[in-house]
Amino acid sequence: AETFAQYAVEVAPGGGTDGGEPDPGAEGVIFVGSGTGMIDIPGLGATRLMAGSYAYLPPAVAWSLTVDGAGEALRFHWIRRRWTPAPGL
Repeated sequence: AETFAQYAVEVAPGGGTDGGEPDPGAEGVIFVGSGTGMIDIPGLGATRLMAGSYAYLPPAVAWSLTVDGAGEALRFHWIRRRWTPAPGL
């Protein structure tokens, strides 16, 4: 069982994923260092990512990410951890 992971990710122009988080029990955050892209989180819609932005990735949500084919690579830190509900919420 994983409790925490941090990745440095680079996605080439024209690349992306529609797989999102592979572990339904994990939540995550993406912090963008450089480049631009679009992230689509069900219920929240599509949002542009750029240097300095971040996105919270709720558990059990199949998000997707794309990078424009004409731009530069999107570089970000993806931090994942096992989701733990707050008591009383």
